[in-house]
Amino acid sequence: MNKETKNTYQKFKSLIEFAEDQFHVRAELIAAIILVESAGNPDAQAKTTSARGLMQITRAAAEDIGTPYELLFYPEENILTGTEYLARLIAQNDGNERRGVMAYYAGHGTINDGKETQLDRDAETYADKVYQQL
Repeated sequence: MNKETKNTYQKFKSLIEFAEDQFHVRAELIAAIILVESAGNPDAQAKTTSARGLMQITRAAAEDIGTPYELLFYPEENILTGTEYLARLIAQNDGNERRGVMAYYAGHGTINDGKETQLDRDAETYADKVYQQL
């Protein structure tokens, strides 16, 4: 983990470790996504989408997990929801963590059709940013 990711990890350590235990996603990956998505700001709100909170969870992802959208500014709800969603995406990509991270960026089911699109390239760039934080 780089220094910024370690700082993010330390700030939310108990929540990240709980999410890691619950959903079997590496703690350092959770911290890296938090850093890339919101720079560790629990009040982060996307300008062009419904994404909010530490892991920038969209309304659709929250509904998929069963978390009320209005709770996403709470770090515990956001980290647990985001990690569960990421774990599902990793599983849907045959356990391929990187493809799960790409799907986290692109949205459920959007990178699995075999056709390369701009969204696929953007998802690759996003995954690169996340993995650079490890």
